[in-house]
Amino acid sequence: METMGFFTDNLHIRGYDANDLNGFYRIGSDKNTAMLLGIREFSGRSEARELAEDLLIRGELFSLFMKDTGEYIGFIWISDDGRSEDTSVKTVSFALIPGMRGQGLGTEALRSIKVRLFEKRQTVTAYCFPENRSAAGFLRKCGFREEGLMRSEAVDGHGKVHDLICFSASYKNGEDIV
Repeated sequence: METMGFFTDNLHIRGYDANDLNGFYRIGSDKNTAMLLGIREFSGRSEARELAEDLLIRGELFSLFMKDTGEYIGFIWISDDGRSEDTSVKTVSFALIPGMRGQGLGTEALRSIKVRLFEKRQTVTAYCFPENRSAAGFLRKCGFREEGLMRSEAVDGHGKVHDLICFSASYKNGEDIV
């Protein structure tokens, strides 16, 4: 991935830096968003900073901005999928600031990241809680195929155990396989 970032029709996507902390905090301090991400709602910026630093150690964290205004609207995190023995399998996690959802911006961002991962011939996975129907629909819209339900696979920020739905998108012979 480019370290300087890249542009889509509406977005500037670039690597996270410390200046993005306020936007990152805004996402994780929203109770509903935190719940859907499986984290405990941030009570302060230090918790947001610690999580961002942890994500940077374990993968690539990208900040999403509106191209025309420079407004921070969300993030995408890419890491090795620890559920696969194949190190070329990457998993993506994402979140948008609540007011930015439903405008096609998440779809634009995730499709763009997926294309860049496919340049490296990688399979891309994503996971969501079964009760998060909007995330499941979003992943299907972005070209991901539902692979199955994983029982008692994730523990959220409050210690509650959840099932996960696994989605994947694969690349073969220059084509996105759905």
